[in-house]
Amino acid sequence: MSETEAEIDVQFTGMLWAVRKKMDDDRLLQAGRDADLLEPMHEALLEFGSLWARLEARNGPRTLDELADELKRNYLAAEARGEMAASIHLFGIQYARQLREVTPEAVLARADMKATYKTELRKGMKLAEYVRIKEIEPK
Repeated sequence: MSETEAEIDVQFTGMLWAVRKKMDDDRLLQAGRDADLLEPMHEALLEFGSLWARLEARNGPRTLDELADELKRNYLAAEARGEMAASIHLFGIQYARQLREVTPEAVLARADMKATYKTELRKGMKLAEYVRIKEIEPK
């Protein structure tokens, strides 16, 4: 079960406050080598790193190459099921924000896919304003 953006944001904010509280602790400043203070700080930073990784995963691919690789991977996986157009629509929904920063044409060219698929990507981008992708069990 995936976490919603709001749940991750609440956890992220809580973690920031916890780290700040530990960093503001006068005892930490006075006894920087005190293991009983450094251990909780270390644990908080590990937890923060884990949360940061989940936030990064939520945001998906960031570069043109990452987007192209993800699109191609999704397309090839859908090809066996005959659901190529649907996979492109879903990609457009899922990564609409990132696709607006580059262009569908650039992603398709980098993925070595037909330029005519830009229409399908744009359909997905438009649908992103109205729908959310639900997680489903693999077939």
